[in-house]
Amino acid sequence: MKSRPGQSAPFRARSLVLLVVTALAALAPLPRWAIERWYSNGFYAAIQPAITFVSNNVPFALFDALLISVSAAFVVIGARDLFGSSKLRGTARILARTAVWGAALYLALLVVWGFNYRRERLADRLPFDASAVNQAAVARLASAAVERLNALHPLAHAEGWTRASVVDPSLAGAFERVLRLTGASGRVVAGRPKHTIFDWYFRRAGVSGMIDPYFLESLVAGDLLPVERPFVIAHEWGHLAGLADEGEANVVGWFVCLQATPASQYSGWLFMTRRRSARCPPPTAWPWHPASALVRAPTCVPSAIASRPV
Repeated sequence: MKSRPGQSAPFRARSLVLLVVTALAALAPLPRWAIERWYSNGFYAAIQPAITFVSNNVPFALFDALLISVSAAFVVIGARDLFGSSKLRGTARILARTAVWGAALYLALLVVWGFNYRRERLADRLPFDASAVNQAAVARLASAAVERLNALHPLAHAEGWTRASVVDPSLAGAFERVLRLTGASGRVVAGRPKHTIFDWYFRRAGVSGMIDPYFLESLVAGDLLPVERPFVIAHEWGHLAGLADEGEANVVGWFVCLQATPASQYSGWLFMTRRRSARCPPPTAWPWHPASALVRAPTCVPSAIASRPV
């Protein structure tokens, strides 16, 4: 019992260091070019293939295991604090532990994936003409989407869709080709689609999928229709490639679908039709709007699309 105070001082010092480091990592104004070069195309590009390879070979979502184990440990230790000492001291320990554990989880998220939020925008790394994003271009894109959906419908439904829990080789191959077009360095391992115990939340919140930022898994909603699945999976793979922005992952996911099988193309055009049917955002809402690519940058568009008048 006498050794406990001696042990608590180093622990408090380490906890304070962790909190300071986490605060600096969260608030430090790191330049985007440095994040792009040293993190996104350096550290992250090196660890992603290994981490996703391991998580792909685990039959369940490691994200679930992490949250369950951390939550269970937090409850058990918190109960011990409350019932093993005064309520005031126990509450203070729980609050301190919340801060320290929260900082550790946040720092781990930043290191494994989260710094991608601060990388250079895709629009700054690829040819982009903001003036090409206008109502006329969007209208032409919508017309092309409807036309392609009608043309692909019999082919897509005759082909069918890959099972929900496997990586579609055609989609994975298209993913590699599109990443090369975006200038990505290194190889990105496509994540095997997995369901999560939080699927009930996905269904009620209208979430189609998410990336696990700790084990770099692709988590998808269990109620996705087969026709929706290719685009959602390709979108999540975009996040695995280090594209944290939702708009950028949408564009990459769309191009991936258009380079894959008719079934995947159908899924991509269905997404675009839904996107167009929603209220059109202003040009600045999407960092790299697909309408601009169709009008001004045909070299970035699959040949099946670039060769057609839109």
